[in-house]
Amino acid sequence: MRTSILYKTSLLSTFFSRSLSLSNHTSHMFAKSRLIFQHHELTESTQDLAKEEITKLESPKNILTITASEQTKGRGTSGRSWTSLGGNVIMTVALAQDEIPVTLTLLPLQVGVLVAERIDKILRDACGSEEGKVKVKWPNDVLLNDKKIAGILIESKVVNGLTWYLIGIGVNLLATPDVPSEGSNRGRQATCLQDHCPDYELPNLTAQVFSQDLTEGLVQWLERPSSTSEKVREVWKEWAEMGKPQIIRETNEVIIPLDIKEYGQLLVRGEDGKTRELLIDYLL
Repeated sequence: MRTSILYKTSLLSTFFSRSLSLSNHTSHMFAKSRLIFQHHELTESTQDLAKEEITKLESPKNILTITASEQTKGRGTSGRSWTSLGGNVIMTVALAQDEIPVTLTLLPLQVGVLVAERIDKILRDACGSEEGKVKVKWPNDVLLNDKKIAGILIESKVVNGLTWYLIGIGVNLLATPDVPSEGSNRGRQATCLQDHCPDYELPNLTAQVFSQDLTEGLVQWLERPSSTSEKVREVWKEWAEMGKPQIIRETNEVIIPLDIKEYGQLLVRGEDGKTRELLIDYLL
């Protein structure tokens, strides 16, 4: 049984309990305390737009979330392309470095857990599925039945001497992108949440509600006194599959994940039988 920080997702619960169909309504901006939320129908990149918008914020305490219905120049890790399809989560959360309560390299792990919790909640509560298995994969992916359903990209920008981090999040809710199996953009086969909800059509606004709820969950975590680096590692391992063989994309080496270390390094056993720590490698 998963324990610990299974956050209350009241917005998602309300949304699906009412079976809302709000496709004719679009929210463009709201502000809740220090949280600023913008929605755009079309943008080139929520990451690039966030880099512009943080220069306009009045306070380093502000947390900015930008979502889009469509983006034309999405990107993933190492500059690889990210396919953004309509109905999926396309979002960036920007926050100042001083707001992050843990070692920075653990941030993608924590965000991955927040995303996994919400996918799992929709899968159980809205779709009624008991067969879907949601897992996190080091360092920044979420899997559903071993297929990629979400990815996270973290970039930074310095504004007036203050470093801001931009957390780009993509979640496949209503549509599954085609992922190349060869070449520089090759990756794990993808899936979407709708494919696991055969008896329930997810509403068009699922992505926007998911994005808002995820942002509020992130803010709750930032403000929680118990949010420590040790806790992040502990909970992340509850959602991970240690001991399951993985492949390093750049070398095709098969490794066995063993543990997550203090600064987010992945302790693995390589094909040579020796243990080592991964820092910047990408696992398929």
